[in-house]
Amino acid sequence: MLAIAACGDPPETSGKVHEPRRPGVHEPDQDSFVELAPAPETTLEDSHRDPEIDRALGLIRSSKLRFLAPESADDPAGDEYTAEQFASMLESKRDWVGYDITRFDLWLDEIATCSFLDRVAYRVVLADGTSRELRPWLVEQLALAKD
Repeated sequence: MLAIAACGDPPETSGKVHEPRRPGVHEPDQDSFVELAPAPETTLEDSHRDPEIDRALGLIRSSKLRFLAPESADDPAGDEYTAEQFASMLESKRDWVGYDITRFDLWLDEIATCSFLDRVAYRVVLADGTSRELRPWLVEQLALAKD
């Protein structure tokens, strides 16, 4: 019988694997991440990608905040990520569905701020415990970081 590799095959990734943070589970330490294959070489898309995308990912990664990815509008519980996990998830999402997106504005609309299928907005949990939509927070933080 023929064996066919299909969409279910995991993509080649580099670095750390992201997993959602579950309530009541201890924060993972840096040694608990699974290391995968070395980083792929820079592609043509990478060399033409707006540096603002990498700046936004760096800002998310260094924020030390938590991020929420609701399952759908009907199920807002969804998954919770640490800053590192969320940035990793966005990078994986870019690799899967946005590999050809090089402009920051398209990346923000299509990859960074809402779920792919349901278009439900991602949220960021601020230091005071309140949450807000990711897009306005990210745009605001990027503007503050330029000053």
